[in-house]
Amino acid sequence: MDYRPEVDISAIEAARAGLRNPQKLWLLAANYDFVDGAPVPRAGKWLREVLRYAQDNLAGTAVGIYLLGQLSEEQLASLASDNTKIPSAPKWSTSIQNHDARHSGI
Repeated sequence: MDYRPEVDISAIEAARAGLRNPQKLWLLAANYDFVDGAPVPRAGKWLREVLRYAQDNLAGTAVGIYLLGQLSEEQLASLASDNTKIPSAPKWSTSIQNHDARHSGI
């Protein structure tokens, strides 16, 4: 985990290069900082730009937001304003089909 406001792109790229399957690396963006020991929401623009960078430059890397349920109104508005976003879809494969999962109780 690295909570610095400047994302260390070279560390991410080095970690991806060291993996047999670089798609197994996840980018988890923290949507808050700690200021005087208290959590404070990060700027919506910062969060949008980190997620945009990952989508544009880290193809196949899963991206998540740490504490998604605590997005601020400004962060939500900033993410919603990104009209260049590309819809994402799961990229995993599995041998269990939807009907199999229903019947197996998964």
